[in-house]
Amino acid sequence: MKAGEPICYLFVETDNLEANVSLVSAKMTADLRSYLDKMEDVVKFTSGSFGLFDRAAEVRPKTLLSEW
Repeated sequence: MKAGEPICYLFVETDNLEANVSLVSAKMTADLRSYLDKMEDVVKFTSGSFGLFDRAAEVRPKTLLSEW
């Protein structure tokens, strides 16, 4: 690997093709850990898990990320 070469690629899907997406460094807060724990392994056991996005939005904390 040479300096400046990418080590990975990140693809983000969104319903809005005009949306700007930012990648940020954030603290792992208790609220964020709890939210992630609720979603862990969902796709392993649920067919058609895209239908769960509305439910995930309902349980998402008002402030999910804190700056590092």
